[in-house]
Amino acid sequence: AAAVPEQAYRTVELQDVAPAGPLAGPNVKLVDRQSPNVAPPDGSSSLLFDRAADGFEDVNVYFHVDRTQRYLQSLGYTGARAIAAYAIEADAHSAGGADNSFFLPSATRFAEGTLHFGEGGTDDAEDADLIVHEYGHAIQEWISPGTFGGAFTSESRALSEGFGDYWAYSAHVAQRIAFGRDPFCFADWDARCWEDDTSQQCGYRPGSDCLRRLDGTRTMADYERVGGGGVEHRNGSIWSSALREIHQQLGRTVTDTIVLEAMFDVPPQPTYAVMARRIIEADRLLFNASHAPVICASMMARGILSGCDDTRPRGEQTFFQSNDRALAIPENNSAGLTSQLTIADARAIERIFVRVDIAHPLRGDLRIDLVAPDGTTVILQQASLERGADIHTTYGLTAQPVDPLDVL
Repeated sequence: AAAVPEQAYRTVELQDVAPAGPLAGPNVKLVDRQSPNVAPPDGSSSLLFDRAADGFEDVNVYFHVDRTQRYLQSLGYTGARAIAAYAIEADAHSAGGADNSFFLPSATRFAEGTLHFGEGGTDDAEDADLIVHEYGHAIQEWISPGTFGGAFTSESRALSEGFGDYWAYSAHVAQRIAFGRDPFCFADWDARCWEDDTSQQCGYRPGSDCLRRLDGTRTMADYERVGGGGVEHRNGSIWSSALREIHQQLGRTVTDTIVLEAMFDVPPQPTYAVMARRIIEADRLLFNASHAPVICASMMARGILSGCDDTRPRGEQTFFQSNDRALAIPENNSAGLTSQLTIADARAIERIFVRVDIAHPLRGDLRIDLVAPDGTTVILQQASLERGADIHTTYGLTAQPVDPLDVL
């Protein structure tokens, strides 16, 4: 505790704490789900702690999650439009003590989940950036369940991590500036654990002062399509930097609102370009496209979009439409369903897009293949943990296929 001078602590109000039992309220409930097993403090006891006490992390998680949820409500996300409208479970001493934190979707409660904060190095739940970042994953899971997952190198996974970093930046940048801290540094408290004793299991290299930054210069030309640990965060920095730049020009309320709105009804396996266009569309619907030049400039600077006047392909297009309609999808049948379309056009194919419209309660249950006459098979969508309903998208344009369509 002595590492933090007395004047650096703040006494804050925890709103609507349950009068007894483990610390809980309408928006967050502290639990003990994983080792190290540390029981949350009782809501009826004193909740004044310094960082030497286990209860400090529990109180910190409660305060920042609750404040973030109340901010969402202030934007108008209440009632039928509420986001993450439940008391999310949070284990402030978790992950087997590792230097890692994560949001774990629930296997039984649709669109909900649990927050886990590790204790390796600096306890993660001491850092408000990490708390808000992980809650960002809970926000995305509620809006579009399972959509922002996928392989570590996928754009959908990178979008998720980039949004989490941006969401923490948006929540705290004003305070950072007011206190003279680096406004673009993410998790500067957690990352300094390299100065601690080796027994603390710090996961950061010596000299680290930020876990990640939001003013990086990476573009889509730097996107890593293969890679090891942390690739989703490195790729995500392209997205977080773009959103940060928009935030600096449009402010918190406008930027946060259009970014949140863009995630509703997002197609499966969204790409950076798809999400950029959705943000532009959200701005058109909410603000009559008054911020489009700012958004477009930020996205073009990083190679996410090549232009914003017309995001559709230019030149001659030919549409071939299937006559199959209302075909029933067999349940629990690996043979599945085949819909065949014959195309007699002899012209060479320059680019191909595949429009798919499927009504199904769990689109993550579905695998979709496109099979050419010579047997070449392109996987459009693998079965996944996505739990949203229906597919209405164009692979190669508004959604990223698993395999590239250019082999055709």
